[in-house]
Amino acid sequence: ALQVELEGTESNRDAVGAVGIVELGGRVLREEIVSGSTSAHSGRWKALHFGLGHHEVVPRLELRWPSGLVEVYDDLPANTRLTIVEGEGIVHERRLGP
Repeated sequence: ALQVELEGTESNRDAVGAVGIVELGGRVLREEIVSGSTSAHSGRWKALHFGLGHHEVVPRLELRWPSGLVEVYDDLPANTRLTIVEGEGIVHERRLGP
C-alpha cells in the first residue's frame, strides 16, 4: 500500500479536491480527497490510499492540487506513508508494517 497524507498551502489546508494518480502495471489508480475524508483515529487525517498488490515500487505518483499545481514523484517504495506539503514535496516518509 501507499498512503499519502496531504497538506495544502496555496490550496486549502486539508487538500480537499486534491487528486492523486498512480500508474501501476498498466493500470491507472485515481484517488481524491473529498470533504469529510477523515481517519477513524485522528478525525482529521486526510490521505490518499492506494492498494498496490504485489508491486514493491510505485513508478509514478502524480498529485493535482486544487490550486492547479501538479507535482510528480517517481519510484516510491510500497508499504510507505508519505506526508507531502503542496509546493514543498515530501516532508516525511515512514514505512508501514513490520
